[in-house]
Amino acid sequence: MHWNGGRCLVLTYLGETYLLAGKSHEAGETAGLALTLSQRHLERGDEAWSLKLLGEIVARTGDRAGAQRRFADALVLAETLGMRQLVARCEEALGRLA
Repeated sequence: MHWNGGRCLVLTYLGETYLLAGKSHEAGETAGLALTLSQRHLERGDEAWSLKLLGEIVARTGDRAGAQRRFADALVLAETLGMRQLVARCEEALGRLA
């Protein structure tokens, strides 16, 4: 049996680090992998965090509609799961885009 617990969240943190370092391409690849793995393993909380990160990455490219879509997806999932901190962050990000 192979254990993947926490792997997706660690990838999301790594993606955030890449983004802060100005490495948008690496951030996008890492966030995309985190999203894929979290969906495959039904880790919905980690999926929400990776969607929020993808929103941040896309926002930096100037694609407001794409960023809003990812933030909105993360927001819906976070609200469903009762993730209040992530809900607040997604609402703040959507506010910045408005």
